[in-house]
Amino acid sequence: MSPITRWYKRGIKLSTFMCGLVFLSSFLILLACLLVSYTNEKNSLEKQTLGLNENHAKDLSRVTNTLLQSMQHSLKSSSSYMMDHLYLSPNLFQDNLDYFHDSTGYFNAVFITDESGFIKMNSPTSLGQAGTYLTTPASKQALAAKKPIISSPYMGKIGKLIILVSHPLFTNKGQYKGMLGGVLYLQEDNRLKQILGIDSMSKDKSFFYVVDHAGNIIYHPDASRINQNISHTPIFPALKNSTSGNFKVETSEGSSYLSGYAIVPETDWRIIVQTPAQNIEAYSSHLIQSTMLYLLPIIIILLAFILWLSIQLSSPLTALAEYAKNLAVGKEKKDVPEINKWSYEAKQLHHAIMILEEETREKERQLKIEANVDPLTGLLNRRALQSIASNWSSNQYEYAVVMLDIDHFKSVNDTYGHPMGDEVLKMMARILRSQARLEDLVFRYGGEEFAILLYDTNQNEAMEIAERIRQTTEIFPTPIGKFITISLGISLDKQSDEQYEEIFKRADEALYKAKQEGRNCTRLIL
Repeated sequence: MSPITRWYKRGIKLSTFMCGLVFLSSFLILLACLLVSYTNEKNSLEKQTLGLNENHAKDLSRVTNTLLQSMQHSLKSSSSYMMDHLYLSPNLFQDNLDYFHDSTGYFNAVFITDESGFIKMNSPTSLGQAGTYLTTPASKQALAAKKPIISSPYMGKIGKLIILVSHPLFTNKGQYKGMLGGVLYLQEDNRLKQILGIDSMSKDKSFFYVVDHAGNIIYHPDASRINQNISHTPIFPALKNSTSGNFKVETSEGSSYLSGYAIVPETDWRIIVQTPAQNIEAYSSHLIQSTMLYLLPIIIILLAFILWLSIQLSSPLTALAEYAKNLAVGKEKKDVPEINKWSYEAKQLHHAIMILEEETREKERQLKIEANVDPLTGLLNRRALQSIASNWSSNQYEYAVVMLDIDHFKSVNDTYGHPMGDEVLKMMARILRSQARLEDLVFRYGGEEFAILLYDTNQNEAMEIAERIRQTTEIFPTPIGKFITISLGISLDKQSDEQYEEIFKRADEALYKAKQEGRNCTRLIL
């Protein structure tokens, strides 16, 4: 019989029907609210993000423009100073160039050329370019222009990706003498990279990058992207249309970004700030969660009220039937259902079930005791020992096992009879209880053999406890009128033990060793 058929024949509870109806209605209302909220919030967040990215790009543009102006101003000031001090010796001139390079910190390197492009000196001198000629198109363009220039990225003759910031050198009479140049290595640390590198990649994977007027990437959080050209991509025409703006762009990899950009007036560079469009979905999901937090309490309260009402309307016999079913299949005891005093049949059935349950629970308690306790000594039995030891080993508790055996116990039974032998076993149980610690567990392992689990015990402590038990036993008065002795074997758990049986095997071997070596002694095998 299928579950649906069984459910149909059994019937639908009133409480189930009413709760299901309320839940379905609430779910449909909640779904409609969430869809409307999600759509509106997504559109609003997209517009807000586009505007924020554009404003961020404008802020970065102002900072970058100010930095570039400062670079050009420092070159201009230094150029004027150098032209006014042409009488200085080459060494002093080099010192001034080194001071300019080190004090401003703007450039990775600076150099001075004559009007033909011959490099007179450079700083740092370790570059070794002094005495050579400039050969790159960008440097030749700067010489020919005879005015301040910030170049596009190019590969220098030293094999590094460079931006050149230059200023012409003129005497007081207007005679052109060459230029003072500052070099920025785009893929190494410098002041421009320090300014742009601050928070260039945020936790939500928003980032910005910089391109020049030709579409060459000047700065990017991913250094491998520097000097790539994006003029062929759909984003570049939009960047050329105005000094600032925003748009949504799809990349060739299938990613979608919300972009804002702004121009750097000094160089015609564009700074683009981008946020993954998928962030908007995450933000919108946050609205869904917030809405649910507000609506769910109302729905829960409504469901609780309907559930309470349906329970009040349901028959008390149904509650008793459910309770009796749980009792029959052995489930844990739950709160006893309240019965209306005016229902005679329910009261009688309730009384009968309570009597039956009490009898059942009492039998269960007795069975559990019988299953885990030795009836003669009252100690835990071997079944309980195996269960507890397995639990301790699986939880990696540190413990020791003591196995002990009454020496020559067979002669006690043969000489004084089994009833007197049972009394000796009971006496042994009392000794073990009195000498063991509160945290230790004592077991009757079988026959005249006993076991003790010593919790959180080292080798010395285990030996001390075992010896105390042995010494107490050999002087303890016995029912048979003569003293008895015991042999003991000890072992401690190891991290290498895969099963708890391994520690018992070693303890049993230690016990056998004690018997072989004359009995009435304690032996340890680790």
